[in-house]
Amino acid sequence: MRSAALSVNAAAMAFGTFAGASLGGAGLALFGYPGIAAALALPLLAALVIAAALAWRTRPDR
Repeated sequence: MRSAALSVNAAAMAFGTFAGASLGGAGLALFGYPGIAAALALPLLAALVIAAALAWRTRPDR
């Protein structure tokens, strides 16, 4: 079981690296260095919104 979990974790990390490099490369190619910032800020903001929604839904005082 542990080796399967570690394999899934490694695959997810590799996919994240691929996705980040792809977004950063596309932003750089299209808009230069400000494009990298914009391309990588969008997934960051989406992750923050999802994390805040999950934290709000699972808070103990509900």
